[in-house]
Amino acid sequence: MSIRWKRAAQSTLGATIVVAALNIGTPPAFAAFEDRENMFSSQVCASPGSSTFKFKLYYNSWLEGAYRNFGYSVWSFQRLEDGVGSVQDPVAYCVGTGVGAGQAVKNNAASSKNAHASYNAQIFYNTGFKGAKDVLPPLSSVSRLTNTYNNNASFNWSN
Repeated sequence: MSIRWKRAAQSTLGATIVVAALNIGTPPAFAAFEDRENMFSSQVCASPGSSTFKFKLYYNSWLEGAYRNFGYSVWSFQRLEDGVGSVQDPVAYCVGTGVGAGQAVKNNAASSKNAHASYNAQIFYNTGFKGAKDVLPPLSSVSRLTNTYNNNASFNWSN
């Protein structure tokens, strides 16, 4: 292996590491579309029984109090961005839906429901789908979150 090739390989590897380091903690590129839907769709605050969005978080235990429906993964419950300048910071429970309405969703969820027939819903302790998590199998609910009770920062679908 020539010295020129070694230097090129080292340079390329170094650039890759720098680029990878810069991407830590940032939402994936497709998140803007998902955030837009989670912000503006009429399904966000539709009645949980009629919403086409299949993941629901509740402010209180036993699926009570204020709620918020989500149709797509959420990198951070702290902030949704639509990619064209609209921001929802913080993401809040729907107004007029019970105790906790208008409160931030992040670190304020006590129970949850997964109405999806095919995917698991994962609620994470940290932003970016990291840390401790609660997993709800398809068509299930949990009356009191275990690992993320009032410590929820992101949500993702999984097979």
